[in-house]
Amino acid sequence: MASKSEDDGESITYQVAKFGEDHKAYHVKFNVLEMKATCSCQMFEFSGLLCRHVLTVFRVTNVLTLPSQRPTDVYTGYLESHTVRYNTLRHEAFKFVEEGSKSLDTYNVAMGVLQEATTRVAQATKNDGRAGDVNWPFSSRYPLHGVTTLQEDMDKKIQELRDELEYANRKCESLPS
Repeated sequence: MASKSEDDGESITYQVAKFGEDHKAYHVKFNVLEMKATCSCQMFEFSGLLCRHVLTVFRVTNVLTLPSQRPTDVYTGYLESHTVRYNTLRHEAFKFVEEGSKSLDTYNVAMGVLQEATTRVAQATKNDGRAGDVNWPFSSRYPLHGVTTLQEDMDKKIQELRDELEYANRKCESLPS
């Protein structure tokens, strides 16, 4: 259930909870003009997926199709999540370790890259997050063959979600009224 708890004219805040479980409520802030919603559970920020709380608010406010955003907005919003950045870096690091440990030569290359990366990250931290050489990870000195970029992964995930949504829409259209 979703019940309106605040309305400042621009955004409406809903309290969303199962019937009789108000003590376990989540708060969804819905900006009607921008068609954007955020939930206190932060599932979208964590995983990039809409939570049932936001979907409930969309249902009660008669939002019948998901608001569209440009892929770059989705990608930028996705990267703003600390958890997403952490998990992405960890995933890439595990792939890197796997490749780097296959032989003594790949190990030596991997260690060289990690030492230089440590210096670069420390430098970026000191410069408020700005890196000096933007093309460094893709330099010919330490090529990273076979490592997909986050943008490619995001594009693939966005296309998968679009395909799922299109399939769900077709199923809904085929249901009798």
